[in-house]
Amino acid sequence: MFTVKVATFSPAVGSRVWVEDQDEAWLDGEVVEINGEQIKVLCTSGKQVTVNASNIYPKDVEAPASGVEDMTRLAYLHEPGVLQNLQSRYDINEIYTYTGSILIAVNPFRRLPHLYSSHMMTQYKGASLGELSPHPFAVADAAYRQMVNEKVSQSILVSGESGAGKTESTKLLMQYLAYMGGRTGASEGRSVEQKVLEDVKKFKLGDPKTYHYLNQSKCLALESINDAEEYHATRKAMDVVGISSEEQDAIFRVVASILHLGNIEFGKGKEIDSSVPRDDKSWFHLKTAAELLMCDAKSLEDSLCKRIMATRDETITKDLDPEAATLSRDALAKVMYSRLFDWLVEKINSSIGQDPESKYLIGVLDIYGFESFKTNSFEQFCINLTNEKLQQHFNQHVFKMEQEEYKKEAINWSYIEFVDNQDILDLIEKKPGGIIALLDEACMFPRSTHETFAQKLYQTYKNHKRFTKPKLARSDFTICHYAGDVTYQTELFLDKNKDYVIAEHQALLNASTCSFVANLFPPAPDDSKQSKFSSIGTRFKQQLVSLLEILNTTEPHYIRCIKPNNLLKPGIFENKNVLQQLRCGGVMEAIRISCAGYPTRKHFDEFLNRFSILAPQVVDKNSDEPAACKKLLDKAGLEGYQIGKTKVFLRAGQMADLDTRRTEILGRSASIIQRKVRSYLAKKTFMQLRSSATQIQAVCRGYLGRGVYESKRREAAALKIQRDLRKFLARKAYTEMFTATVSIQAGMRGMVSRKELSFRRKTKAATIIQNRCRVFLARLHYRKLRKAAITTQCAWRGKVARKELKNLKMEDTPNCDVPGFENAKMKLLRHVSFVDCPGHDILMATMLNGAAIMDGALLLIAANETCPQPQTSEHLAAVEIMQLKHIIILQNKIDLIQENVAINQHEAIQKFIMNTVADGAPIVPVSAQLKYNIDVVCEYIVKKIPIPKRNFVSPPNMIVIRSFDVNKPGFEVDDIKGGVAGGSILRGVLKVNQLIEIRPGIVVKDERGNPKCTPIYSRIISLYAEQNELQFAVPGGLIGVGTTMDPTLTRADRLVGQVLGEIGSLPDVFVELEVNFFLLRRLLGVRTKGSEKQGKVSKLTKGEILMLNIGSMSTGAKVVGVKNDLAKLQLTAPVCTSKGEKVALSRRVEKHWRLIGWGQIQAGTTIEVPPSPF
Repeated sequence: MFTVKVATFSPAVGSRVWVEDQDEAWLDGEVVEINGEQIKVLCTSGKQVTVNASNIYPKDVEAPASGVEDMTRLAYLHEPGVLQNLQSRYDINEIYTYTGSILIAVNPFRRLPHLYSSHMMTQYKGASLGELSPHPFAVADAAYRQMVNEKVSQSILVSGESGAGKTESTKLLMQYLAYMGGRTGASEGRSVEQKVLEDVKKFKLGDPKTYHYLNQSKCLALESINDAEEYHATRKAMDVVGISSEEQDAIFRVVASILHLGNIEFGKGKEIDSSVPRDDKSWFHLKTAAELLMCDAKSLEDSLCKRIMATRDETITKDLDPEAATLSRDALAKVMYSRLFDWLVEKINSSIGQDPESKYLIGVLDIYGFESFKTNSFEQFCINLTNEKLQQHFNQHVFKMEQEEYKKEAINWSYIEFVDNQDILDLIEKKPGGIIALLDEACMFPRSTHETFAQKLYQTYKNHKRFTKPKLARSDFTICHYAGDVTYQTELFLDKNKDYVIAEHQALLNASTCSFVANLFPPAPDDSKQSKFSSIGTRFKQQLVSLLEILNTTEPHYIRCIKPNNLLKPGIFENKNVLQQLRCGGVMEAIRISCAGYPTRKHFDEFLNRFSILAPQVVDKNSDEPAACKKLLDKAGLEGYQIGKTKVFLRAGQMADLDTRRTEILGRSASIIQRKVRSYLAKKTFMQLRSSATQIQAVCRGYLGRGVYESKRREAAALKIQRDLRKFLARKAYTEMFTATVSIQAGMRGMVSRKELSFRRKTKAATIIQNRCRVFLARLHYRKLRKAAITTQCAWRGKVARKELKNLKMEDTPNCDVPGFENAKMKLLRHVSFVDCPGHDILMATMLNGAAIMDGALLLIAANETCPQPQTSEHLAAVEIMQLKHIIILQNKIDLIQENVAINQHEAIQKFIMNTVADGAPIVPVSAQLKYNIDVVCEYIVKKIPIPKRNFVSPPNMIVIRSFDVNKPGFEVDDIKGGVAGGSILRGVLKVNQLIEIRPGIVVKDERGNPKCTPIYSRIISLYAEQNELQFAVPGGLIGVGTTMDPTLTRADRLVGQVLGEIGSLPDVFVELEVNFFLLRRLLGVRTKGSEKQGKVSKLTKGEILMLNIGSMSTGAKVVGVKNDLAKLQLTAPVCTSKGEKVALSRRVEKHWRLIGWGQIQAGTTIEVPPSPF
């Protein structure tokens, strides 16, 4: 950013300013707070920053939204003002802007044909510069008029970086100059597409993406640019300048051959350090290039892959490795392109037909702008040298224009200092001792390298202020140019500075049968086979000196081309990118020179129109505008300004000072206006409120009066209604009282009669009750005495029996205790297990588990209670669920009742089991305490009920009914035993030391609330059955399984309902079941009164909670769906089961779970079980 000493800008709160930003270059905003030198600014983008007062610039809030055509007319000529003006004009497709006589052209990246028509050229013909909108036609016309009128040669310098539109601007200049000279071109008959397709086929070209020399930039097409039309225009231009069709074909033949050369790749040959075309594709391009150049393909291959070295006695042919062959290929393409370019320039210059005796000319210079890339080589070095030369010429021209403006306005002026870059030019081109001279010297020595060249530079310029050595760099160097520091890499400096043609290439192309190609490479004067060296840097410097000599004899005009964005797309304006180009193009330097003098220039009428508010009395009393401006500035206390013939000239910063004062006056005026307006609005509001209050009061009084009148009317009507109502009520009350009196008399007489009858009945009933009560008390006393005696007898007999059983230790042949057979021995014929079922859930679990291994079902009915008993119905239903074939009904506690009662109950039991699954089953009266008929039950089981089949082959499977921890408090760690699980084995055989798995195992919930289960893996260490330690356990009876698992997992029946078995053989774990169910018609086990029927079983409903018995597991289940006899149940806990398993359904009735039906598992939803580690 350029810096200029300006008058101090003192912003006030509310001032609009520009602040610097790293991303957007400059942001506009409003001052919201001032703390000494620190100023807080709220940007229009919403960003709030705090900056130093010296780092802000004033913003012209009165600048037009569309910008100004000449930026010297800006109120504030600084970087953000220039940038904002260019962007405002670019947004409305005004791409041209003046800075004095300098034209700035911003590339729109789209066609704007309305700007370049013949009508536009007619308009600009003869118009003075600045009279019409900025345009290259205006610059060309000004140059042409000055050459004709002032008899002075003119030059137009067009600069900018790649993509900025330099070539297009140059075309427009040439088009206008040709128009002024009356030159036109001929048209061609064939269509554009036909011509392009024919030439592409002729030269064997394909997609541009496939050519190495074209696809490096990654940019092969531009929006709104038609390549076919451009090709047609190029052909047409060649016709205009007099290039024949044969020469045009030859030109494109050479260009096509260069593209084919770029696609030749080399691989290792048969010999050491030799090379050949790598593949068929490379051979194709080599042969095509030879065909286009009309030379021998073998000779072309040898010229690329071999080098001939001449000695005193003989010539030696040397093979090139693939890398050297690639460099040779690029050198050939480079020299061919260079010779073709030189030929075209010479042909165009000769065909223009300039009169050799003419004294004046107009030169158009199209040159790259200043370049600074990540990698900068010899090309950037030469381009930046040219820009340094032209920048010096540009600064001198701008300085000259500035002085001429001051002379024209007849103001006093002094010499303005500007940056002179002569020291940079001396550093580069001074001879001897310049960088180019040192480079030529290094190229003359065969053993010189880029590193020795860099060291020479470091030693020579170590104290030069414009030359520095980057840190950690071995061969790079940095030059401080006018547009910024540029670091150059010297790796290829020496090679690129050598300008020579390889002898083999010269001989190959000179021998071409194409005369055009052969003429591009005429034979060397001495016919030497050796390559000749010449310095490109020196030749470039000489050409540059010649160019400057020509420019110094001409009147220069400048066009600075700007690339608005690096995407090459329309409608995008990148501030930082544009600002850098303005600096590199010298525009900012021109503005700096302007700011060093009088950057702000306002016509008298514009100045007075803007600042008359500072001193209105001065303007009113003076009709002379210059005098009025001078008095106004004196009153403002400004110094150093100048009053010209038509303009006021202000120093840098004075415009901002005047604007600040103007803003303060406008702010005070706004406060006065606001105070008056607020006073007027408050008075108007008060008057409206007072008028509204009067109207509201009148309306309210009228409303209240009407309310009082209406109240009196209602009161009179109410009195009349009350009188009539009282009369009606009195008549009605009398009628009701008369009717009630008659009814009461009749009721009283009936009540006396009924009381008499009731007394007589109660007297008779009391006599009967007393009789029955005495009988009942006597019988109750007798039963208590008998029960106590029997209890005492049973306790004693039990004690004796247990003592005797302990002595016998369950031998297979115990002594017989039947009277008359005391000395006999009993023979064990069969082992029968009995399980007591005290509760509903254990009943269901026992029935469901043991059905597969039960000998039969014993249905106990207490003899001292009525039949059927509540639990009897439920037990019978469970038997029916399991479809057991062998049932024995035990009429228990027979010793507690009389014989006739027992007979009556026996008949009631037969009636109860009629037409049920127990119909026809034996009814045996027994006494468990007296062991009465126990032998009959055992004999019936042995003789009548067959032994059920046991499955010893399948993998073991056991349902856990109980689990517990056998360790006692205080056990040593080494003595602690594993947990114990007890249950019935359904199938298979369990063995000691067998590895087992328990599912579902440990159940937890994940973060989503879904259940996860981890099976428990353990080993059997012991097996027990009724105090007998076993090595094997088979189906039948209850088995205690001692394991190695953590005993805390088995405490308090924690494993009840889980399945124990062989690892990998257990069924899946379900969280949701689909059950084919059957419901009972009525509830079982619910007591009813008298003849009251048992409650019906209602249908399953969605959302209902049931208790589900699966194996020994009792779990809750939520009904999520019911369809016919199929229900979908969601379990509250995961269950290990399988399809086809039977389940019992229970519902909570009067705080008790009651069986309502049963079912069979059809399908379900399982959860994933982790694989076994064994």
